Amino acid sequence: MKPSDNIPSNLFHFSNQLLGSPPEYYESLLKNLLERHPVVKSFNSLDPMAYYIFSYVDLGIKFLTPNIFGKLFRVPEDEIQEKFREFGMNYTFSIIHPADRKILTEDCFHWAEVIAKDIPIALRDKVRYTNNYRAMRGDGTYGKYLSQFCVIPDRETGYPLIGLGTLTDITDQKTDNKIIFKAEFYDELSGHKEFIKVFVPADNPISNLSERELEIAKLIAQGHSSEEIATKLFISPFTVKAHKRNIFEKMNVHKATELASKL
Repeated sequence: MKPSDNIPSNLFHFSNQLLGSPPEYYESLLKNLLERHPVVKSFNSLDPMAYYIFSYVDLGIKFLTPNIFGKLFRVPEDEIQEKFREFGMNYTFSIIHPADRKILTEDCFHWAEVIAKDIPIALRDKVRYTNNYRAMRGDGTYGKYLSQFCVIPDRETGYPLIGLGTLTDITDQKTDNKIIFKAEFYDELSGHKEFIKVFVPADNPISNLSERELEIAKLIAQGHSSEEIATKLFISPFTVKAHKRNIFEKMNVHKATELASKL
């Protein structure tokens, strides 16, 4: 499996280690989880609640709660189910805000690994991880989401094997863009343990651009006309012009040359 710009390199490392020879019990474990979903009802959750199960073996999404993810992301349910199932974690990370994705892939995943290494393999599935991020919705706006999940590791190597989680829309509750990463674990000897880190996305106007806007911004900076960009991206010139207005407003520029100097 080859790396992607969207997926953290450590996930590819785990996947490549497991892909060739996943443990014998992997398929039966996954089958058992899928038959008795949602297995994450123990999460302290908010409504509306969406459950998901994903595999570190092939980085695929194995289960999404029906009729909820479409509402969360303002996309037809069959369309978003198909995208998640076809492209797995690559699609997941592709819709996360670039500034938030950088923190998740470089900081949050690092701390998750550090924390897991200090916990016996047999107890690692008891750790509850929580983080939040912004993700692109079907109408072109960003929503804010809370992800709560746990990880079932390989019994021998300790590598992550299957992830179980919930996703909640917190757009109306969260007023800032800070990312709060939390790991909770209950040890019978020492009791409740909690680890919290707070990250602030880079205050850079580029981070306010969506993936599509950033793509168009780069083409504008290279001197391409709206018609040329439309042809290249298979969209209408009117759509390009609408994106261009938003880009100039977000970047606080008035000319393509000004935009180029900020990219």
